[in-house]
Amino acid sequence: EASGAAPPPVAAPRVAAGPPLSVDEMAELVVRLTRAMEAAPPDEVAIAAVLAALQGTRMTLELLRETGVGKVVNTLKKVVRPALADHARALVDQWKTLKKE
Repeated sequence: EASGAAPPPVAAPRVAAGPPLSVDEMAELVVRLTRAMEAAPPDEVAIAAVLAALQGTRMTLELLRETGVGKVVNTLKKVVRPALADHARALVDQWKTLKKE
């Protein structure tokens, strides 16, 4: 126990505890996010709303693969103000841990 070799009994706190969305629901969020990013100028209110929804959703590798949400959120970092870019970066970093589990 003192060695710290045993894995924690529960998921790390950075992982959202909410239920995972269906592929269709996640795909709809990806569409909303893409439209908000492509607006001129980008619709940062809509982007923030989608990021908040993603933050509260438990992500799965299946959702990442089937919807491409990680790629879209990663691209988002280049088109929004720093605070939103930081939020997007944190989500992507969180999702990268899924591949290591």
